[in-house]
Amino acid sequence: MDEYNDLIIKYMNARFNNNVVSAVCHLDEGGSADGKGGLPHLHLDILMITEDNRLSSKTLITRDFITSMHRIMPIILKKHGFNIDEYEETEEKKQGGLSAKEYKKKMEQEKEELNKKLEDMVKEYNELADRYNKLIDDKAELERKNREKAYEVMYQQERSR
Repeated sequence: MDEYNDLIIKYMNARFNNNVVSAVCHLDEGGSADGKGGLPHLHLDILMITEDNRLSSKTLITRDFITSMHRIMPIILKKHGFNIDEYEETEEKKQGGLSAKEYKKKMEQEKEELNKKLEDMVKEYNELADRYNKLIDDKAELERKNREKAYEVMYQQERSR
């Protein structure tokens, strides 16, 4: 894993003029609920210094940068013997994903759909609870009638003796 991480750090240092301040490998994502067995990944702290010596991640971390990083890193890692999937550019990736407004609209739609499903589930639960309670009442009524019938039969048997 050291060679893998070193390659990524070297690449990022090359992209950011040797301004990677720290790199920490974590195993805390993609594992089990107890936090064990996660997927290794790097957290990099980088000084985002522009060519005119300003501190600006907004200037440096652009959509083009991210796309190029996703294209180039697999090539570099493959050349060093790592089994890495190639970057696949989908139509959504080409267009840069959703805008904040589109994302918010999508989330609102999903929220509405989930609320509708929840309402339907609550309605179904209440209907089932009503049916269950009706069955309990019916059972109690049948048991009462059976007792009455049993007493009636016993009474008639006593009288016929």
